[in-house]
Amino acid sequence: METLSRPKQGTAWFTFLLAFATLAVRGAEPPTDSSFGTVDQRQAHGEPISFDVYESLESHKKWYAAETSNSIPAVPQSPIYQWESDRFYLHRLPLRYDGWGIRDDWRPSVLVRGETRLRLPQGESKFLIRTRGLSRLWVDGQIVAATKQISGATNGHQPVQPLPEPPAAGLRAVGYGDQESFGTIQLEQAKECEVVYEFMVGGDKFRANPGETLVAYSLPGTETYSLLGTDHPESLRITEPLIEQSRSVVEQNLVGLDDQHRRLAASTRDAYWRKRRALARTWLCSKNKYPVPSVQSARWASSSQKVPNTYFLAHPRLKARDESVSVSRTNGNHPIDQFIEDKIVAAKETRMIAASSNEVLARKATTILQDKCNRCHGEKSKGGLRLDQPAHLVGAGDSGQPAIVPGAPEESMLIYRIGHESVDDPMPPKGPLDEEDAQTLRRWIVEGAPWPASNPGNAGPDYTPLVDDAAFLPAQEIQAVPPPPSLPHVSWANYLSAEANSSKLEAERRACRRHESDAYGASRQRYDYLSVVGISCRQSTGVG
Repeated sequence: METLSRPKQGTAWFTFLLAFATLAVRGAEPPTDSSFGTVDQRQAHGEPISFDVYESLESHKKWYAAETSNSIPAVPQSPIYQWESDRFYLHRLPLRYDGWGIRDDWRPSVLVRGETRLRLPQGESKFLIRTRGLSRLWVDGQIVAATKQISGATNGHQPVQPLPEPPAAGLRAVGYGDQESFGTIQLEQAKECEVVYEFMVGGDKFRANPGETLVAYSLPGTETYSLLGTDHPESLRITEPLIEQSRSVVEQNLVGLDDQHRRLAASTRDAYWRKRRALARTWLCSKNKYPVPSVQSARWASSSQKVPNTYFLAHPRLKARDESVSVSRTNGNHPIDQFIEDKIVAAKETRMIAASSNEVLARKATTILQDKCNRCHGEKSKGGLRLDQPAHLVGAGDSGQPAIVPGAPEESMLIYRIGHESVDDPMPPKGPLDEEDAQTLRRWIVEGAPWPASNPGNAGPDYTPLVDDAAFLPAQEIQAVPPPPSLPHVSWANYLSAEANSSKLEAERRACRRHESDAYGASRQRYDYLSVVGISCRQSTGVG
């Protein structure tokens, strides 16, 4: 991660001598700023902040060690991640990856510790901390500010809090759901202090979200707060633009950090993948019974046909390596495409055979229905039942029971009626069906009662048409709106003033009606348009 380093000692000493000489020549006091007083710039710079992330702590409600007034306790485990930043601002945790380089969840509870060194002048310096959960700020070995543990419901039904006030005029107020705390430290003389800020992120039933975490400080004699960082505090005042700019910079650095962590975690499995690829090559070399199939298909017109690279060279690196690809492979196709095409042809042939068999059965069954049943259950619809259309086959007549249940002949009323001669109203009424016809209808229902197709065998898998990258662009609906009539003499200032005086506008409209046919011959359509948009005729034509 890119950080800003401290100026070299020689450069700082030369800058100080130059400033001192300038002041001596001018005979003036040190420059005074309305918000920063007379603070020496050498005392305003901090060092880069070192962040450590720990997980699996005991609880997000209490600290891993008791608070003491003279020493900063050590975390009883090693950090998961470490990085540096040029400012003490954090709006999210780095992404966590498992041993394979795959996104994983942080294991609660998570502790983040940021450390830096800051030279503070003599007097009382003020500090401000913001975060979402439990936190404490150590300065020069003592706790100067702290926040409470995160609490409340996780369903979004917390009480609405009043809008917070900014710590000073022009500064950014604390965000919703975050905590803010202030503290002070009194120094007898200027010194370089160790600054450590610890904060818990998430916890049991809480997401690992730090909110908008930051540390800011105010030097003696100043009236504002600046973000703790490596730059001069005047350039790090926690205003809205500064916080948004810090968020963008930190996010960019975190993205690079996440990429490093992911690649590092994935690299630990390189030996495993190398072994798998070696085994795959060995297996492929030992298998000679899978030659590339040669499928004679109308998909490729000739062996010299040009094929779009996007079909089998979809990756940009492959495109860059081979921009012009002639179809010189077997049948003009990529070998992988040949295997896929061979499977499609085989599936279509199998489906056509099955469709042909079902087609013969369906035609036999519907012929039986037409000859034996449709006289009463066709257009006449006797008993509320029709058997001449596929949509009516599964419907129920007056009896309330379906005539045909596809795949279940024993539940179909049609099979029951044609197979029982003892019923009061047998079907067909002129005599029972012979056994062959009854078995045909039964077998037809078992197969799902398909209806004869006008062109059997067309359904099934088919080739995907070749497309280029433009086909994957989202569709945009563009509505063509005709432009309004041109208004060369419109004055928007006159329009606004006329709009404020409705009586005057109405008088001008009446004048427009009197002159539209005589003086100017303005069309009624133009007048209606002006009335709709609220522009008077005086403004558009100069009529008084």
